[in-house]
Amino acid sequence: MAAWSAAGRHLQSSGSEGIRWIRRALYRPFAEHFSFSLGNQLFFIYVPAAEYAHGPTLDVFKSLAQLANAIPCIMPIKNGVRGFETALAGWGLIHALTGMPVNPAELVSDELVVMSDWELHDRAIQITMNQLEKQGYKFYGRQSDPRVQPHLWCRDGDDDVWILVRAARHPEKPPQINHEVIDQARGLLACGDRGVFRGITFANYNEAFDPEHPLSAMPLFRGQGVLTSIGDPVILMEAGELVAEPSSADIVGDRRA
Repeated sequence: MAAWSAAGRHLQSSGSEGIRWIRRALYRPFAEHFSFSLGNQLFFIYVPAAEYAHGPTLDVFKSLAQLANAIPCIMPIKNGVRGFETALAGWGLIHALTGMPVNPAELVSDELVVMSDWELHDRAIQITMNQLEKQGYKFYGRQSDPRVQPHLWCRDGDDDVWILVRAARHPEKPPQINHEVIDQARGLLACGDRGVFRGITFANYNEAFDPEHPLSAMPLFRGQGVLTSIGDPVILMEAGELVAEPSSADIVGDRRA
């Protein structure tokens, strides 16, 4: 963890108060060692160090950065007389595709950049974690790749719990338990004592919610505020058995997590 800690300290000192951290905890599984937004840009950081020998590959890192519309950066680290430190000057970053130095602050602009599906999904995961941590849940796994399930692993008392998270953009319908969710839950029956579904819908903070134009909506831009409509957690699985069914309308079931 020494190299990872040194990299994190250097990023924080370089970005000061401008950084909004997305990942700075090594919840497994992970593709990037750090991720953060700065202005209208999103950055993924990969730290090539021996302590990550069993971590993600660089190819996986690049693939997820592309999915998230993030700038993929590598931070070379060296072990010097004062311990681990960045091997390069400035931010200590090089572009993972071009090998050119990267200064995140210089890439920020006034351009309006729409949040990627990965960003929205990760925001929904973080909201879910924040709420359940207040209820005493202890998290030990987080998966921000929407293509991989489950998205969260945690403990609730003596129970191991996995969580499927879905995010939607207004004016889409709120996320619901459909056949895809049920199929994913069926594949996770042996992975815990309880499985939970959580859906969250996002809207631009300045959304007008015009009843005369219900299908129009403002895009969700990076760096701008959002409004959230958070569905109740619904239990999908208990004791190895499915306890929810797909719905073509709203989330069904009155068994709350």
